[in-house]
Amino acid sequence: MLLDRARTAYEGRYDEEMSAAALAGFSAAWALFHMVLAAADATTPEAAAAAALQMRVPVGELPNGSGLAFAPPGTADPGANLRAMSVIWEWVRPGVRAVVWPQRFATAPIAAIRIEP
Repeated sequence: MLLDRARTAYEGRYDEEMSAAALAGFSAAWALFHMVLAAADATTPEAAAAAALQMRVPVGELPNGSGLAFAPPGTADPGANLRAMSVIWEWVRPGVRAVVWPQRFATAPIAAIRIEP
């Protein structure tokens, strides 16, 4: 699975778990290089933009759980990925947080923690 390969490579290189920012960046680059540019008529910004606007990738297909469907010009959020996903982080102990949802990306189970006043 692509996500597992990416996590393993990241951890091997940086000696730490892949952060949400790293996963988002990897997923965006993967979509650009393996989907958008592959569908573009040329390697120009205009051709890449046109190909990106035509992308219809279901949620869950990218390594971070996102899909692709960009809002076209003239809409409320032009260029926004309407199929973007996010993760939920939880503090698991002081100074340490983990992804707890969606399960596919979780690095720890959801757990209630007591917050001392």
